[in-house]
Amino acid sequence: LLVELRKNRDVKRARKGSGPTYAKGVTRAKVLDARDRLMQALDDFQFRADADLSALLHEELMACVDMYEALKAREGALDFLDLLVRARDLMKGNAEVRGHFQRRFRRIFVDEFQDTDPLQAELLLLLAADNPAETRWQQVIPVAGKLFIVGDPKQSIYRFRRADVDVYRRVCEMLIERGAKPVELRKSFRSVSNIQHLVNTAFEPLMDGDPDTHQARYVALEPSRPDHPGQPSAVVLPVPSPYGQRFIAAREIERCLPDAVGAYVDWLVKKSGWTVTERHAHTRRVPLEARHICILFRRFVSYGEDITRAYVEALEPRGVKHLLVGGKAFHDRDEIETLRAALMAIEWPDDQLSVFATLRGALFAIGDEELLEYHRIASRFHPFKIPESLPSGLEPIRDGLTLLRTLHARRNHRPVSDTITALLDHTRAHVGFVLRPGGEQALANVLHVSELARQYELEGGMSFRGFVEALREAAQGGQAAEAPILEEGSDGVRLMTVHKAKGLEFPVVTPADITARLTPWDASRHVDLERGLCALRIGGWSPKDLNDHKALEITREQKEGERVAYVAATRARDLLVIPAVGDEP
Repeated sequence: LLVELRKNRDVKRARKGSGPTYAKGVTRAKVLDARDRLMQALDDFQFRADADLSALLHEELMACVDMYEALKAREGALDFLDLLVRARDLMKGNAEVRGHFQRRFRRIFVDEFQDTDPLQAELLLLLAADNPAETRWQQVIPVAGKLFIVGDPKQSIYRFRRADVDVYRRVCEMLIERGAKPVELRKSFRSVSNIQHLVNTAFEPLMDGDPDTHQARYVALEPSRPDHPGQPSAVVLPVPSPYGQRFIAAREIERCLPDAVGAYVDWLVKKSGWTVTERHAHTRRVPLEARHICILFRRFVSYGEDITRAYVEALEPRGVKHLLVGGKAFHDRDEIETLRAALMAIEWPDDQLSVFATLRGALFAIGDEELLEYHRIASRFHPFKIPESLPSGLEPIRDGLTLLRTLHARRNHRPVSDTITALLDHTRAHVGFVLRPGGEQALANVLHVSELARQYELEGGMSFRGFVEALREAAQGGQAAEAPILEEGSDGVRLMTVHKAKGLEFPVVTPADITARLTPWDASRHVDLERGLCALRIGGWSPKDLNDHKALEITREQKEGERVAYVAATRARDLLVIPAVGDEP
């Protein structure tokens, strides 16, 4: 209750009122001072209570870790972290293995080194060691000329995967101390000169190289491609209606920005007449098409809502092709809801709502009048209770119910994916889905359900009902199933996260979701390599080591947010479109 009181907005942001007197014999200053002391006391209490509770939970939940390890051992399975830890342990603890691989690899070239976590860095240094007996990676002296690493700390954005600027900095400093030669690569062969000038101006003041906050040191980009005359390379796209009653409001920005981006993309593709270059032919200019454009997001889901949906709905009515790459709202897509209803109707023929939804949905597309007429005659929608004679025009309903009955009878005698394929083939759903707006993505999503079914059976799933229930539970529980990534040759505007886009480039880039916070509300972790410590929030409670470094960790998260923005801006080759909000209404 005390913690809830501390979080109460009415208490935290209470109006101060006016005048020197709060009540008879009580000054307002005295009351405000008492309130401030109360809030400080509540903060102190929460920090201590969180530390106690997280410590107790850590001990309680170790049994779950033991059970997880036992389950993996029983199944003969390893997760990705296991692979790293065991590979490191094998290299460190077995001199014969370590010597074999040190002799086997004469040269080691590592790209994107800023994405390397401490375990991977330890493995690399052990492989490069000139002393086969050395097992302490911090003491390794690499063989001259054996280890070559390339990295850009300004693009270090995988802190949540243990890849931190601090790891990159420590390893680089250690290698330089032991004879490695550093070379700065400044020239960028991607963006035109004006985009690079904009990026340098925006990010150089932010990236100060502070080792405490794990910020990268800025190295200015040098141009290699000239600007194209008669065509802008940077465009500021105004947010049309960012104001609430009096002030700028995030909700208003989120409401109107997707349509503004959709309208501008539509104009770029259909009316601008602009040209761009492509990576495989960077000297030849081609007309700008939808496939040249990428809309980048910091996140796909906010408070359980798919924020990409508004952008998709802004592109679809304008007839602009688009591809959602790695979307997280997979189970909420219309085509997935349609297929899920059909699978439920196959498993539970008595579920009239699912049967009705299947007949009326995109698979059969039977109209309301025909369905109403059929219900008047049959009194129900049941695959096993079809009237013998039906008026002309109701045959599609008979065919649909007959198909559901047939698939129900065979569902447990063949793989789940075969039932899904039979349903799609009989209804010619492939054609129907691909012809709708955003059809390539819709079809890819539907086919991905068959892949999920195959994964379900490979992991020990035994029945059609089990898969349908798993699919339903995933939708109800808000699980973020990864939608399939379409092949590179697919046409359309890409919608993807900055993390997905890292390492890629696009002729035209526009960052979206400008209301996303760069700084988290609370610190999530504190890592101390010297002490071998990783303090994490658990169950919403922070251990003492994390609380003691809360301000520093929040600043480090903010610095990574700045690097995410840098990565987004540097994906553009020819045009960077930046949504912006003015200072006055």
